[in-house]
Amino acid sequence: MIRKFSLSVLALTLIALGCHAIALAGAVPGPQTRNNYVSAKYDKTDTYFFVFKGGEPARIRVINQSNKGDINLYVYDLDGRLLVSDVRRDDDADVTFYPRNTDQFRVVVRAVAGNSPLKYQLRTN
Repeated sequence: MIRKFSLSVLALTLIALGCHAIALAGAVPGPQTRNNYVSAKYDKTDTYFFVFKGGEPARIRVINQSNKGDINLYVYDLDGRLLVSDVRRDDDADVTFYPRNTDQFRVVVRAVAGNSPLKYQLRTN
């Protein structure tokens, strides 16, 4: 009863402040999208930092818009420990993990195959 009341009060407060959506899982403050490119030829990697909610599924998907080559995805905590990765021989990459606490995570996108730059879109839940 108290939890439902607290969530209702939070929702009404956010609406009163002009917030239209509440992220219940995933990235804070809500789903994120990044567009960029990586190139295996020049050993280019992209690094992002996202905050994910604790106790909820955190999903990161990298869609290779070039549809060629191979993109890998790595997620690290701020102490540098690898938490999850997708290193399959596939043009896209997709990971899901469950952070213990709401915290910031380092996300690395790397091209491991392909001669030309690989254009991609990264999405979080």
